[in-house]
Amino acid sequence: MTKIQGLILALVSVGTFTGAYFFYRPAPPKPEVYAPAAKQSDGSIILERKPDPKLRAKLQLPKGGKLEREMSVTVKPKQPVLTNSTAMIRAADCPPCPPVTVDLDLVKMPDDSRRVIAKSPDGEIINAVDIPVEPAKPPAPELKWAAGPAWNPVSRKFGAWADRDLGPFRVGVQVNQGEVKGFDYWVKAGVRF
Repeated sequence: MTKIQGLILALVSVGTFTGAYFFYRPAPPKPEVYAPAAKQSDGSIILERKPDPKLRAKLQLPKGGKLEREMSVTVKPKQPVLTNSTAMIRAADCPPCPPVTVDLDLVKMPDDSRRVIAKSPDGEIINAVDIPVEPAKPPAPELKWAAGPAWNPVSRKFGAWADRDLGPFRVGVQVNQGEVKGFDYWVKAGVRF
């Protein structure tokens, strides 16, 4: 192999490696930042967002679960409206109900599903529903191929290699500049661990 052929092989290998790195590299997730609470026209509230990477779960997590979000909502119950036909007392005679707090945790389970845990220090939760709207994201495709350049600094010879994962096995081929002329071919096989 001439120096020009070796240089071309090296450039193609580096280009392939660099292209694969940029095309298959997942984008880093955007960090969540503070956002104030906001009241909407229908009376609902968008919760205040206060990121805290050091937060520890207050509630007991299911086995294998990982805390993703912790939420807390405090509700002031409305004063009951009573009429003389339904009660013997007036609404003004009823003491106001104290605020009720509900703590919620969003947990990622080992199977990549999500679960919500709820608890109230002010009472017993008698009904709770979690209705997923989006299907779970499919796992990222497993990359089974690898390729790149090879360089021997002692003999100053170039080469290229390609590997393929087949279940628990890895097979590959490597082509190097020969010692005299031409190419040396290597076939590789191994077990992944």
